[in-house]
Amino acid sequence: MYRQLLLSSVLAGIAFASQAQVHEELKGKFAAVLVVTDEKATATVQSASRGTKMLAAIKLVGCSPNSAGNCNSEADIRIFNPKGILAPHSEHVELWKNKAPAPGEVITGLVFGLTFPRTDPVGQYRIEATVRDLVSGQSIELLQVLHITK
Repeated sequence: MYRQLLLSSVLAGIAFASQAQVHEELKGKFAAVLVVTDEKATATVQSASRGTKMLAAIKLVGCSPNSAGNCNSEADIRIFNPKGILAPHSEHVELWKNKAPAPGEVITGLVFGLTFPRTDPVGQYRIEATVRDLVSGQSIELLQVLHITK
């Protein structure tokens, strides 16, 4: 439980462990987290009113380098409204195709804007992402629930 909390907190940008603990805990691990923040990325968001501009980010650690020393990771992103209806979604979005980060180093692979129009229903929205490390073949399923109000 501590390890899962540490991974989520560190990847989300909440630092409550020493850098040495972080690097040791994440060394050799492929992990990712989906974070929703306010428009300026100063605070995480769990609830917002319709029309509010927000950011969502996928942060990852431990992507495997290919023979050229580069990672190759991608994500599928899906958003479901309170009735379970899938909004237009994105598949095979590039996350990181650059030089592999140092072991335990957290990188922000993707940032995208989120706004729910005033005509959208209020309630709980599910933001799901499938994150894939195409070099190692590993994948991770992420889920973030966001409550949208009037």
